[in-house]
Amino acid sequence: MATQPFSALRGPRCLPLFGNVLDYSRFGPYTFDRMHLAKEKNYIKYGDIYKEKFGPVVVVQLFNPDDISSVLKNEGKLPIRPPLPLLKAANRRDGIALGLGSLNGEDWWKLRKTVQKPLMHHRAGAAYLPAQEKVADEFMNVLDTIKDLNGSVANFEELILRYTMESIGTVCFNKRIGVLDENKKESRELFDSIKKQFAAVQRTYFAFPWFELYRSEAYREFLAAKTFSDKFAKDCIISSRRELTVDDTSPNLLKSLIDDTSISEREAVGIITDLFIAGIDSTASALSFLLYNLANNLREQSRLFEEIIDVVGTGKITADSFDKMPYLKACVKESFRLFFPVQGGTTRVLDKDLVLGGYAIPKKSFVAFNNQTMCLSRDYFSCPHKYIPERWLKRGSASTSPPHPYVMLPFGFGARMCIGRRFAEQEIYLAIAKLLQKFEIQENSSKPMGIINRVFNTPDRPLLIKLYKRSF
Repeated sequence: MATQPFSALRGPRCLPLFGNVLDYSRFGPYTFDRMHLAKEKNYIKYGDIYKEKFGPVVVVQLFNPDDISSVLKNEGKLPIRPPLPLLKAANRRDGIALGLGSLNGEDWWKLRKTVQKPLMHHRAGAAYLPAQEKVADEFMNVLDTIKDLNGSVANFEELILRYTMESIGTVCFNKRIGVLDENKKESRELFDSIKKQFAAVQRTYFAFPWFELYRSEAYREFLAAKTFSDKFAKDCIISSRRELTVDDTSPNLLKSLIDDTSISEREAVGIITDLFIAGIDSTASALSFLLYNLANNLREQSRLFEEIIDVVGTGKITADSFDKMPYLKACVKESFRLFFPVQGGTTRVLDKDLVLGGYAIPKKSFVAFNNQTMCLSRDYFSCPHKYIPERWLKRGSASTSPPHPYVMLPFGFGARMCIGRRFAEQEIYLAIAKLLQKFEIQENSSKPMGIINRVFNTPDRPLLIKLYKRSF
């Protein structure tokens, strides 16, 4: 079949100047915080590839793993990811630093190569396991203390946020920041500021960039929230550095980055701040979705409990423990599939012309991977809306065998893979293993949980979990 020109690529009808923006406003059928619903319908209507226009930006939406593979295998040493427009404006106008997620080219690679080995090695999390396990143990004690007589825990999602904040804080600052067992005003404000940042980014990512013309409401909200969260992280860094001792031999990511002469101290602080801020909300949401899935699938929860007890009993967890828990990893992966961590998936700007889906897509085109939609499609999964961790096991049946390797990319791919992946996975593994050691969990609601798109996908309702203490 002959390659068709880019102009022949179909997509939803768009209007002059606005493009498809109004489709996601009060004048259209969708909203920016539920973009995944629009993509599901457009996938059915247009197939594996279509285009949308958001103001002046044309986005090529991809739903075929072979096309995604082609993009990733043809990118060079410096993959280009579309920067967040709101953050770019804040950088230019108010000096807000651009982190790894927003930088491109040599500026990005200069920072990325400094964290590649300490953060991306498959055993990177092991050095911090003892410290993060202590946080997980304390999290269990808090839950045990505050659950009511029926086993219900009020504001469970906020406790999870406090857990992920404390846990990633031990990695970033090499110290406890003390938010888990205290309802500190600062921690609540930090949670609010992070949610406001991601909500503002989501609202403005494809919308008309009014913030470029004036300080719009979304811009002001983002700037205030970003300023607060950056200050919180920097205060933690200052406190941590003050407590450093010359003979301290414990793993210390902050010290290793600040001592690295290839980057400035400001750049080192920026890396740590980004890792801390991004690692709180994203991991908390992933853990919340996993708890929801296990609480509503008691057979799978029971099998996971048996695996945990077989490997570690009711005792401590070592660096090798998780390697012996394939079902735990399968449970986490299946939860990622049902509730994909990021809106849609990874994005790229092509650095060369490519043929995708039979169309000639020109260099510099903005392409969006839609793993979230593929993960819930019968084209790639049998029983796509059922929680079946067995589909990720090597000995799974043929009907639940793993799909194309480019369908499930929850942490991205290649050189631009999420730098916090190892720590996020470790936090989730620890929390679930510790929780099931002590409790059986059930959901106290029959209402299905959905997704809100805020860069990182979040639950659309509270997590209503009951904890039933185990007796051995």
